Amino acid sequence: MKRTAFFDKNYLGRVVLYVSLTVLAVGIMFYIGYHLTGDARGGIDTVYAVSDTLPRTVKGDAYIIRDEYPISDSVGSGYLSPTVRDGDKVTAGGKVADVYNTSSAALSEKITLIEEQIAFYEKCKKTFVTVGDTTSVHRDISESVIAIRRRIASGDVSYALKAKPTLTMSIRRLGVLTGRVKDFESQIASLNTELANVKSTLGTAIGTVYAPKAGYYFSTTDGYEGKFSAKNIDSVTYSDMVNVMETADEARPQAGSAGKIVTGFKWYVACRMTSAGAANFKQGSTYSVGLSENPELPLDMRVSRVITNAAEAIVIFECSNITDGYDYTRLQEFEAVYEETRAYKVPVSAVRVHEGMQGVFILDELKVKFRRITVIEEENGFYLCYSADPSEEASDSTYGYLMENDVVITSGTGLYVGMTYNPKK
Repeated sequence: MKRTAFFDKNYLGRVVLYVSLTVLAVGIMFYIGYHLTGDARGGIDTVYAVSDTLPRTVKGDAYIIRDEYPISDSVGSGYLSPTVRDGDKVTAGGKVADVYNTSSAALSEKITLIEEQIAFYEKCKKTFVTVGDTTSVHRDISESVIAIRRRIASGDVSYALKAKPTLTMSIRRLGVLTGRVKDFESQIASLNTELANVKSTLGTAIGTVYAPKAGYYFSTTDGYEGKFSAKNIDSVTYSDMVNVMETADEARPQAGSAGKIVTGFKWYVACRMTSAGAANFKQGSTYSVGLSENPELPLDMRVSRVITNAAEAIVIFECSNITDGYDYTRLQEFEAVYEETRAYKVPVSAVRVHEGMQGVFILDELKVKFRRITVIEEENGFYLCYSADPSEEASDSTYGYLMENDVVITSGTGLYVGMTYNPKK
C-alpha cells in the first residue's frame, strides 16, 4: 500500500514563500521610514511657547528729597513719646509728642496704636456704619500677612513690628464691616483702660512737643534735613547730588531730637544710574518706581529732571502720593520700570541659527519647522525674546516669528526644516 505524505510539500512551499515576502516588505518599510526620519531618531524634549509681560527696569541707589524742618525743641535726657504716627498730617501748634523721664520704643509704639484704634471707633460712632463688602479689607490683611512672612523668612524681623499697626487696624475694620463689632462705646472704654495702664508705666511727663508749622510729622531726623529741598530741585547739580548721596548711608538720628515737620505733599527721589539707563526715561513722563524699604508698594512717579555727567546720570522723580506707613529712609535702592512688553522665555539650548537667522525649531504635528526670535537678554539659562505679531513679519523671509503655544524643541541633533519626527523611534 502506498503511504500518504504527512505534509503537502507544495502547500508548505507556498507558506514559506508568503512569510518570506511579508518579512521582506516589512523590512523595506522600516528601511524607508528609517531614512525618511533622518537623524531625529532619538528622543527630543519640547516646551510650549507661552508669552508673559516682561518689565524692563533700571536699578541703583536713590536719595529722598523733601522740604523738611527739624523741630527746635529738644527732649534732652528724656524720652520722646509721639502722640501721632510718622507721616500723619498735623496743624501748626498741634501736639505731636510727650516727653517722659523713662520709656521705650515698644511702649511708645503701643500707645500710638491704641490711640489710633480709639480714634477709629470714635469715627465709627459719628458715621453711619453698615455691614458691607469686605473684599478689600480681606485683601489688605492677606497682603500684610504675606509681606510679614516673607520679610521674616529673609531675616528682616523688624518689618513685622512696622507692619503690625496696619494689620491691627485692618482687623478692626473687618470686625466692623462684618457686623461682629457693633458696640463702639465698649470698645473705646476697653482701649482707654488699656491706654491708661500702658501710660502709667512711662513715668512722669516732663514736657510736650508742638508742631511749629503745619505739615507731616516724623519723629526722627538723620542730619540731612535741608541739604536739598523741593525749592532748589531745579538748580541742584550732578556733583552736588553725588557728594551728598555718597555720605547719606552714614546718617544717624540726632540725639535728643523732637522730630521734624515735612511741609508740602510733593517729594522727590534722585536715582543714580548710567547715562544709558537714564536714556530710557523721558522728562515729564510717569514711571513705576519701587524703593527697597517698601518692596510691596511701588509708586507712579513723574520724571522732573535728568542730570547727566559723561557716563553717569541722575534721574529725579517727583511724587505727590503720601502713603500711610511709607518708609522714607534717606538712602534706599530703587527699581524703576521704563517699559513693559510681551515676551517669551526660551531655554538657551533651544536657540539655533538657520540660514543666518536666530530662532528655534518647533514641532508642528510630526513636521519640524523653524521660527525666528529676537533676543532681548539672557537670564539664568533662558533667553527673553520679543513676541511678534504675524503681520509684522518681514516680507522677504520664509520663516515667521515664534507664536503662542508653538511646541519648541529644546534638545535633539540633526534637526532640519521639513524633517518628519517619529516619536516611536
